Amino acid sequence: KIANAFVGLINGLLAADFEDHASPAGKTVEAVEQYIRQNLRNPDLGLRDIQEAFTLSRSSAYRMFEPRGGIRTFIQTERLATCHRELVRAKPATVSVRRIAEQCGFHDISYFHRVFRKRFGMTPKELIYQSSRDADSQFETSIRQRPEITTLHQWIGS
Repeated sequence: KIANAFVGLINGLLAADFEDHASPAGKTVEAVEQYIRQNLRNPDLGLRDIQEAFTLSRSSAYRMFEPRGGIRTFIQTERLATCHRELVRAKPATVSVRRIAEQCGFHDISYFHRVFRKRFGMTPKELIYQSSRDADSQFETSIRQRPEITTLHQWIGS
């Protein structure tokens, strides 16, 4: 048991030391991804911005994002994911799809609708209503599962 504990300790220390000395390229990819996520509002966000912010050559930046489908694809994927999260949280009566799209860097609303539908298989409005119905259904299910929760009408009537 002592030997196993010692080996575990040594492995943990070696792993921590390895993480501290990880390649700068790995850290740069994470930093660039974070920079992109923080700047999604900028509709012109692209290769030049990344090159300037991180002093990268064009080929280095392309190589860095090749596994992610390229810089433009990564930016679009992040924008769509952010829009999707916001639309799921939105209330059908108060949401402005255009406002959410613009906040995520999409200023051409028809283009946004096309790429959103292609990515998620539904329009933004369909997602909002589906999420709303799912939330209502989950609420009703939770009430049925917890009989001690009563509606206001039942409470007042008693």
